[in-house]
Amino acid sequence: MCSGKWERFLGSVMLFTPLSALAHTGQDTHFSFHSGFIHPVGGADHLLVLLGVGFWAAVHGKVLSRVIPGLFLAAMGLSALFPFVGIGGMTEIVIALSVTATGLLLWFKGRYPVVPGTFLVLVFGFFHGQAHVAEIPAGMASGAYAAGFLTVSAVLLAIGVCLGRSDRSAFGKVLSVLCTGAGMIWLAAA
Repeated sequence: MCSGKWERFLGSVMLFTPLSALAHTGQDTHFSFHSGFIHPVGGADHLLVLLGVGFWAAVHGKVLSRVIPGLFLAAMGLSALFPFVGIGGMTEIVIALSVTATGLLLWFKGRYPVVPGTFLVLVFGFFHGQAHVAEIPAGMASGAYAAGFLTVSAVLLAIGVCLGRSDRSAFGKVLSVLCTGAGMIWLAAA
């Protein structure tokens, strides 16, 4: 499956990947557009899931490469309307599961049916959004934060789509292994 150089590369990446998903530290003290914009870039969980969902969508053609990322963003945004759904102490577990499942979707690419895969992507988006709703203190205005967060998420999804359209084999396999491996490490640490 992997040549020696890929195994060394992936092993090095996993060695330096922290055990927490990084983005859900609860350390944010202000929730501005800027902090929302920076947040997804600062967490490996977001980078992997957003790039992975975009890449997976691209495998299913031009129309779905727009629809699936749009649905993911809608699910993230929709989660703000349902703060009572919260996943409490299970946030890291659900996020780790979403990263692992994204890796598996990438591994099986076009062999996994689109409808159940899209449903999974919607669930991932909703719970990634829930993780952020849970971090915002009650009474805090979060509109600017959400706008920044959704903007950069859209950009990362678009980058994933572009990567999926340009190179469906090498990068997809590497991203799949990174998602699955990192997700399993985070699951073990959760």
